[in-house]
Amino acid sequence: MPRPFDRTLTALTAIAALLLSACVESGGVRMAGTSTSVGTSIGGTALLADGSPAAGAKVTARSDEMDYRNGKPEGLLLDSAVADHRGVFAFPTLKERDFFLEIECDPARACPNARTPEVFLREFRVEGKESLGTLRTQVPGGFRGTLNDTSGSLDSTLWLGIPGTAHFARWEDANDPGRPHLKTFRLDGLYPGRYVLSVVAPSDTGNPAARKTGSFPVISGSITDIGFDP
Repeated sequence: MPRPFDRTLTALTAIAALLLSACVESGGVRMAGTSTSVGTSIGGTALLADGSPAAGAKVTARSDEMDYRNGKPEGLLLDSAVADHRGVFAFPTLKERDFFLEIECDPARACPNARTPEVFLREFRVEGKESLGTLRTQVPGGFRGTLNDTSGSLDSTLWLGIPGTAHFARWEDANDPGRPHLKTFRLDGLYPGRYVLSVVAPSDTGNPAARKTGSFPVISGSITDIGFDP
């Protein structure tokens, strides 16, 4: 005759078997606190220019809506991640389908496979897909430029930079006696490509009607000299 303990153990075993069967039928066994998939996460794989994984790279998603942190403008941060040892990353909380994605891989911080800093930057419009594919970083470039402020409207509270990023800088007087309205600026760490620079003010929160200054190229490993009239 079975003892009470034996009957209890048999009942618990049966319940466990039913739960395991239900998990298998629904697509797999899941342990507490883990998941077998990324669900609806948007993600991809970050590789360095030589094809090796950008392990440890910082990956951010931003909008072109302006935000101010410590008095400096930047694109509103939507989500961030760190690439794993394979270069794989995912944004588990990213809901927006239109965003600017930037990858920063600096060997001096946490990107051991890189010999020099490498970056990636692109605007994405995702339509029903979760994978952004393979994204390859490159050696960054930058701008060194001048502004001819003949109208005298560029005061010290204004910033110059690239919407959707944290790449903004203030300019300085060129101290050129022959051209008192000349100002200089510099932006570094940019992914090679073409960029539209904007002049924004601290009051330009949300989606500002920032003054566009034109489209300019960035070349890998070099600083491009540019000049314009805002």
